[in-house]
Amino acid sequence: MATEISNLDILTAINDFSTTVDNRFNKVEKRIDSIDYRLTHVECDVAEIKESVATKSQLEALTDVLEKKRVITSREHMHVMDV
Repeated sequence: MATEISNLDILTAINDFSTTVDNRFNKVEKRIDSIDYRLTHVECDVAEIKESVATKSQLEALTDVLEKKRVITSREHMHVMDV
């Protein structure tokens, strides 16, 4: 006895497949959104670090000038840079 596949069976199979693909796509989309969110925070952290580095180098330049002009001692210069 031959089994006939009806149009309804085909449409049901296509719908099930489509639902599965949509669910997988939604999961991938959520993961990408999560990664994008975390990447934004990392970019902010990097920007803050860059600002800190610039500030530290500027502070070092300032303490160098103050030490050369004998406003602060070399020990005070080292103490400031250790902070």
